[in-house]
Amino acid sequence: MADPRFFTVGGPFTLEKIAAIAGAELGAGAAPDKVIVDVAPLETAGPEHLSFLDNPRYVEAFAASRAGACLVRPAHVGRAPGGMALLIALNPYRSYARAARAFYPEAEAAGSIHASAVRSVSTGKSTRQRCQDKRPERYAQVIRAHVRRWVRSMATRARALRVHIPRTLRQYAPKSS
Repeated sequence: MADPRFFTVGGPFTLEKIAAIAGAELGAGAAPDKVIVDVAPLETAGPEHLSFLDNPRYVEAFAASRAGACLVRPAHVGRAPGGMALLIALNPYRSYARAARAFYPEAEAAGSIHASAVRSVSTGKSTRQRCQDKRPERYAQVIRAHVRRWVRSMATRARALRVHIPRTLRQYAPKSS
């Protein structure tokens, strides 16, 4: 269960509604009007929770789970414990994500813009694009200088570690004395 100080639960939902949201089918014997109040992992889920099984590694946890409902692949239906309502989906992970989004919808931004805030007029270009437009040759010089400095520092480190410096980088390396 998520911390209620930070998240508000959007539920409860009926199994029929969850199946529609998740793109799943209700399994045989599942009551469409059963109410689910939250989502939870297989190990900690109770009779009022929805969980899911996607990875076969967790089949034992699924078989021992007390979840009220679970999203599963058709291949795992036979391993379900008694009393668990099944929602059958080809991709239970995706279906669970859809259901969890319904239980925990995106919160509205609570902030506002201060009255003294000023918005600058933008040309729609990044700083790099503006520099390239005004003086492309100067921009190229600056980039080359940065590359040279970086290569020299790498060459110095490589020499200290006695690592081979490729021939293409040697032209930028500092001269040995």
